Amino acid sequence: MRVSLSARPLAVAAVLAGCALSASACAERDTEPITAQLRLDDAINEFNDDNTGSYQLDYTLDGTARTDHGYYRVAPDSNGTLHTVIDTAGGSEAVSARFLRTVADTFLLVPESAVADVRNSCWVRGDLVDAAPVAGVDPLAVADVPNSSPAVEVVLSLRAAEEGESDDELIAQANLRAAAAALGPQVMRSLGLTRARIDVPATITLDDDRIVGWRILLSDIAEAAPDGEALDDVGDSDAIEVVFTEPRISVDFSPPATDRTINTKRSDSQVAAFLESCAVDVESDATDESDDVASDESTDGTDEESGSLGDPVEEADAPTTDESPTADSTESGDPLSSPFD
Repeated sequence: MRVSLSARPLAVAAVLAGCALSASACAERDTEPITAQLRLDDAINEFNDDNTGSYQLDYTLDGTARTDHGYYRVAPDSNGTLHTVIDTAGGSEAVSARFLRTVADTFLLVPESAVADVRNSCWVRGDLVDAAPVAGVDPLAVADVPNSSPAVEVVLSLRAAEEGESDDELIAQANLRAAAAALGPQVMRSLGLTRARIDVPATITLDDDRIVGWRILLSDIAEAAPDGEALDDVGDSDAIEVVFTEPRISVDFSPPATDRTINTKRSDSQVAAFLESCAVDVESDATDESDDVASDESTDGTDEESGSLGDPVEEADAPTTDESPTADSTESGDPLSSPFD
């Protein structure tokens, strides 16, 4: 569920309206006790204002550990993520999927095409489950990928805060649908959720009044859900845990170029031709990058690889053909590579 940024906490809206009418209202705001709810309201507003950052989401369910690591944008809602799954009991190797989700579309990376600047790699556009066999990605790696940005959605859904066990913690109520989305579509469907809001307690971690993480117990999700039996075997301490870092980082969420993407609805022959031609292009690009690195070895040793993040670049509009989202889903920044290194 997408939570509108216009639905800001009422307490903050009321204070701002009062300040507009009277200076005494602002003075009163400065002298009233700083309650847990006011701290939460201010922290959510700060999170919205930051708009971008990096995140890591972790949980273990049924002996399988899952980690999402990447970058997010609050509005327009977007994320670039490496989703990793590993069987913790069987000791099998981890499987992973790298994807970019914009307002309009989702793109799955073809692993064998990956180069330093992932935008020059090959991508499959469409539903991740459908895209996995086309991209040569293990189906297990995309079976439980959320259809939204639950790390962000939980923050935007928070309300009814109370003080936590320490000064840097708050206990608030999160929307159960937003929290359960982190467990993937299959588990979410099994919980019997409807559009009606159900609250689940969340522990919010603050650093200088900025939200830097949250934690929700799986047992609390099971208890709050209409059909929580799907989570009957979870332990008392098992939880979804999220950590936020790098607020306001400059990240480019524009889609890959059309000549580097293929739609899952294309025919088998078209897909095969695309993958063959794209692989050739990628190999050529990799050779060019290797030559560039060799020619730069005489410099002062600083890394000026195009995939670094945080340095501003010229704004580039996204392609507006039928293969890509319109330009209103883009933002200037550096290519999405570091989140997946």
